[in-house]
Amino acid sequence: VQTSPMFEAGPAKQAYLQQDLARAAAEAGVTLHWPSRFPLRTLAPLRLILAAQDAGCPRGQLHELIERLFAALWTADGDPESRPLLERCCREAGLD
Repeated sequence: VQTSPMFEAGPAKQAYLQQDLARAAAEAGVTLHWPSRFPLRTLAPLRLILAAQDAGCPRGQLHELIERLFAALWTADGDPESRPLLERCCREAGLD
């Protein structure tokens, strides 16, 4: 079972953290939906980003990959350990 400090906080602190996260997302112009799998296991997406960076991925495409991954996980409630999801994000970012 995964835990998060957010779940260990009291109700008032949890409410504040969620409100603060929503405010920050709104300020950044980002659509944010709380993932059903929270906390997310992000090792696979992080490895993918690092592999793309190590392979010399242009900065613009790397940024696009990160944007696609963020949207897939925090907007569309995608599974961060799903290989098809990671492959789709790569294709959408123009990576092979």
